[in-house]
Amino acid sequence: MAAILKPFIALYAAMLLLAMALGLLSTFVSLRLTIEGFSAQVTGLILTSYFVGSVVGTFCCRPLIKSVGHIRSFTAFAALATAMIMLHGCYMSAVAWSVFRFFSGIATIGLFMVIESWINECTQAQVRGRVFSIYMVMTYLGSGLGQQFLNLGDPKEPILFFVIGFLLVSCIIPVALTHSI
Repeated sequence: MAAILKPFIALYAAMLLLAMALGLLSTFVSLRLTIEGFSAQVTGLILTSYFVGSVVGTFCCRPLIKSVGHIRSFTAFAALATAMIMLHGCYMSAVAWSVFRFFSGIATIGLFMVIESWINECTQAQVRGRVFSIYMVMTYLGSGLGQQFLNLGDPKEPILFFVIGFLLVSCIIPVALTHSI
């Protein structure tokens, strides 16, 4: 089993860091919008823009992945996601946050597309279920761990956006250092 999973350690590590960032982000953005006094409708629209971006990303990310490859695409998507998260910490505006969330959605779906297509392409059919099960464990584990980072700072301050950005940019490291094609 270890021989089957060894080629995917970098992707598993990247997924763990990515899921930690997204787990913290999903909880923190809702909390921060509530603290800032946005109505439930405005909060819902801002949060929904992320998923609109995810849908748009399903159409525009594939050509990029196909043309430049997994590693470069992953790096570009992680950089875009990090930039959008950092901007959240600089501006408090419903319109700006909707735009940031939209592009975060595109970047996030791009990251998932890279990891999942990479795993799918490099896994033999007989062991694909095992490889993807570890991927899902990393996803749920990271999401749960990420929410624990809410305790690192005051939700009124931008520090948690920088923690999320740190986790996002860190997920590039294992992918960039992989020997896999």
